[in-house]
Amino acid sequence: MLRQFGFFAYIERAFASQELGVAKPDPRGFAHIAAALDVAPAGCLLIDDRQINVDGARAAGWQAIQFTDAATLERDLATRGITAGASA
Repeated sequence: MLRQFGFFAYIERAFASQELGVAKPDPRGFAHIAAALDVAPAGCLLIDDRQINVDGARAAGWQAIQFTDAATLERDLATRGITAGASA
């Protein structure tokens, strides 16, 4: 799906569960990703529609948002200082 919709143009690095050896919601996968990116877990953000995955990310020290709809996501991101057109 990432290729089909052209999302890879916006993604520097993708991680697959077979590469990590664990899948969401296992906190070890989130820990591996943060370490591979040399980023503190608290500096990582997961947006997912499943609460179990949000819980797994939070257990690994990540920030996490459960996606329910676009308007709520926009508000949740804004509370973190992330707005449309913002760059890292």
